[in-house]
Amino acid sequence: MLPTQEYPGLLIAIARRRIKQAVLARAAQHGLSPQQFWILVGLHERGAPPSQGDLVERMHIDAPTVSRVIATLARRRLVRIAQDAQDRRRARVHLT
Repeated sequence: MLPTQEYPGLLIAIARRRIKQAVLARAAQHGLSPQQFWILVGLHERGAPPSQGDLVERMHIDAPTVSRVIATLARRRLVRIAQDAQDRRRARVHLT
């Protein structure tokens, strides 16, 4: 009997699905939606507090969704929104 060969695309799809399941389980432990989880990860990886526009570009999520997720995270006191010291028109998102 010949060994079966797994196609790379299939293996990638399986790995992606398993990662997604692990992330959903971890996010759920903390009462977070997947979008909230990924925004928090993006804020953590960014280092310097980004603006919401920066998050839109980096996360490839539309602006209204980022705004809504940030507002929810702010209500839960997981992030803080502060005015940019150099540009008063811009707000920066800080992890708490």
